[in-house]
Amino acid sequence: MNDPVVPVPVRSDRAGGEFAFRSGTTVAYGGADVAPIVGRFCSEVARRTGLRPVPLAGNPASNGPVVSI
Repeated sequence: MNDPVVPVPVRSDRAGGEFAFRSGTTVAYGGADVAPIVGRFCSEVARRTGLRPVPLAGNPASNGPVVSI
């Protein structure tokens, strides 16, 4: 994979163009067991960058930028 992310994602789906992480970007997750990890990830992104990602249990309804865990 060419994504410079650690750890490397299992899968990266791209619909063309570029992905820009911004405030309001949804971080979707499926299991309650990862909720604390997603919460910490969102907090760390906010602390380090000032961006405010939004954690969401389940599947996002919008077509906006989404990170799925």
